[in-house]
Amino acid sequence: MQNSPPDTAQHVPTPDAPPEPPPPPPPIPPAPVGYTSGSYIPAIPAWHTATGQTSGQAIAALVFAAIGLVGGWSVLLLVASLVGIVLGHLALGAIGRAGGYLRGRGLAIAALVCGYGAIVVWLAVWFV
Repeated sequence: MQNSPPDTAQHVPTPDAPPEPPPPPPPIPPAPVGYTSGSYIPAIPAWHTATGQTSGQAIAALVFAAIGLVGGWSVLLLVASLVGIVLGHLALGAIGRAGGYLRGRGLAIAALVCGYGAIVVWLAVWFV
């Protein structure tokens, strides 16, 4: 018998050998106390869930009201702020009737604040 050097080379799979199986998945953490196995569903905070799409009326209301607020001295910009106010009220009504499936209440309120603010600026410029 001849003394052969120890095998230090890595095991290289042959082309016809099957691939190694993937590692097993990590273990599932235990359910909190009071829950039976399989009944635990983690709660998602209400602020984290997207319930619908943003109201287009609310977006348009904010755009028109902001245009009216930025340049509150022109009659054309007064009309833009009035359009923003009308769309803001319509958007608030539609969002309220949608039952949570339509978002944009904050946009509509911001449009109303900007629109009414633009009217106050316009009146101050023209009558004060």
